[in-house]
Amino acid sequence: MEVLTDKMFLSFMIGWGRTAMKKMKAIQAMPAVIALCLALSGCSASKEVPADRYHLSVMTYSYTEEPMKGEVGQQILHKVEEYTGTELDIDWVSSTNYSQKLSTVLTYSKDMPMIIATDGKSASVLYAARAGLFWDLTDLLREYPNLSKSDPEIDSNIMIDGRMYGVSRCRELGRVGVTYREDWAERLGLKAPDSIERLEKMIRAFTFDDPDGNGLDDTYGMVLSKDTDPSVLDVIMVWFGAPNAWGPDENGDLIPSFYTPEYKNGLNWLRRMYQEGCINADFYIRDAEHWTTELKNGRAGVLVRYVDEGRRVQDYFNYEGLDWKISLLGAVEGYDGVKRTLATSGHNGFFAVTKAASTLEDVKRCLDFLDKMNDPDMMLLADNGLEGRHYTFSEDGKLIRSMDLQLNLEYNDLNQLETYSAYNSSPNVTLMETELMKRQMELYEENKQYCVKNPVLPFIQDSPTYMRDGEMLDRMLADARVRYIIGEIDEEELEQLWDTWREMGGSQLIEEVNALYKVRR
Repeated sequence: MEVLTDKMFLSFMIGWGRTAMKKMKAIQAMPAVIALCLALSGCSASKEVPADRYHLSVMTYSYTEEPMKGEVGQQILHKVEEYTGTELDIDWVSSTNYSQKLSTVLTYSKDMPMIIATDGKSASVLYAARAGLFWDLTDLLREYPNLSKSDPEIDSNIMIDGRMYGVSRCRELGRVGVTYREDWAERLGLKAPDSIERLEKMIRAFTFDDPDGNGLDDTYGMVLSKDTDPSVLDVIMVWFGAPNAWGPDENGDLIPSFYTPEYKNGLNWLRRMYQEGCINADFYIRDAEHWTTELKNGRAGVLVRYVDEGRRVQDYFNYEGLDWKISLLGAVEGYDGVKRTLATSGHNGFFAVTKAASTLEDVKRCLDFLDKMNDPDMMLLADNGLEGRHYTFSEDGKLIRSMDLQLNLEYNDLNQLETYSAYNSSPNVTLMETELMKRQMELYEENKQYCVKNPVLPFIQDSPTYMRDGEMLDRMLADARVRYIIGEIDEEELEQLWDTWREMGGSQLIEEVNALYKVRR
């Protein structure tokens, strides 16, 4: 791998920034054109819609290769249409390139869907909202029994200029934790890695002490990826006592997390683990969709991310007939004796209602659809499929899900139409939970008391500097720490890159963030 010099890195970032500015100018120029196209076209469907149905176009995520697979998948969609009184036209977009497709649709598409799942408050989403491509839903959401029950704290994290331009796609705040191979730990006599000290001992043992007992040097401790939602590197920094992206200094002013000694301690720990071969060498280019592969194939023993992902790894083991065993834990104790975990944003973006819904009546029908998707019956269908095929009931009335991963593809992506505003699952049934599923739900609650939240999430996009240069500034920090962890640069060179960050807008960003913080506080 070629080592980048500081001159090469700076030249790249400056060129990248100029390119990004050109893209932003294009994004700024396009919404008025799109709005005109939407008005002229009406975005109406060419096919005939039954009199008792309402045509509704949606763009949302897909996490499978074939969304709503086969005839049964289409039958399930028909049930949704019957219940919601709609004729659905759904564009299922792969999660791996969703952000790129979203940016393209918001910038250039004249056939914009009426409902779009956003990836959060990205630059293209912010420009679209401020240019009038989304409806302001602030005063409407209270009219809907399910949507109105969304957590106010989560809603505050999706607000743009203090207004709700969408419906939160709610997720657990305390979702982040540690997944590890319990059978490996038992074989090596290791305790649960509930502290940095014990985790480090486990990672080393999984790398050097032949945890699978096959006599080969073919395992390593912890698998990482380049994913940033959430960034595992930020999770680990929080364990060491660093803030979640931003935090107060001794004067109460907000500073970036890398200003703190705890952040540097976390970086040095990761650098050491990487140099010793305890972390996969390709983590900074590994796609998130392949993140769990190394656990599934028996190569790695620790995964730091969402605990529900770890539970699904155990589901995979069971489906494949493997006697391997996964265990989960939440917050990790730092060297100071304090347990912490990274709080998520509490959402996975939001559903925006675009101006393709041309009248207030259209908007209300879109919201009615989203609200009905959170009714108990629809949640039962979206989360579990069809009774008798994808689930059955036990003698005591508990729902038993099918463990046939191929069969479940017939409904798996349907939950990407839910907002989970009122419930995490259908309140009409009780799941027959595995022990690991019970542990997952317990950790969601346990983690809440240990969550370290990002204080700037509700308002950082109101910073002019962040709007203009935020993507570049974030990338500079992310690239600098990766280069330090993998040994391309030393500590002095890392400090120089941080100085460059300040010079290229970081110092101005800190000033603007604190001005906004004082107003919001």
